Amino acid sequence: MKPPEPLSGRPAGRLPAKDRVIIGLLVFYLFFAFTWELYFLYWHDQLPARTARDFLGFTWAWYGEADRTYYDPVSPFTLSLEGIQVFFTVWLEVWLIGAILKRKSYRHPLQLTISAYVAYSVILYFTVNHVSGYAGMKEKDLAHFALFFSPNLPWLIGHAYMTYDSITAINRRMRDP
Repeated sequence: MKPPEPLSGRPAGRLPAKDRVIIGLLVFYLFFAFTWELYFLYWHDQLPARTARDFLGFTWAWYGEADRTYYDPVSPFTLSLEGIQVFFTVWLEVWLIGAILKRKSYRHPLQLTISAYVAYSVILYFTVNHVSGYAGMKEKDLAHFALFFSPNLPWLIGHAYMTYDSITAINRRMRDP
């Protein structure tokens, strides 16, 4: 019996470039979750004291210039966003990598779920800050806005791309049963 074809309609073999890009994005997100974000969760109540001790503490102090709610004091909202990312989303991303590699039929519903809610969480984070008048931003100038938006854009753009990829694949599959 021949194995079923993946949603892309391609036979088993080398992964398409878009799937390799998505896996690369997921590995990038996992790397940050298990380093920078996990550090934040573990040391969130001691970040100012850790600034001079290590590189990751310094990077959080640097980002804290753009959003104090990630540095001193850490807000419950930002702690919750990062907690969901590190303790929930990463395991779904690992599952998604396996689903892509094994060409599982549930890959695109899983990818759509993850990518839509992560993109939503970034938009929610941006919106909360905008509505507050960027209350956590030390100085409201171009450099601080760049510092605020640029580290977050890879999550928004990458997950928007994965959302588009899944919607396209699911629509194609629904049209051509």
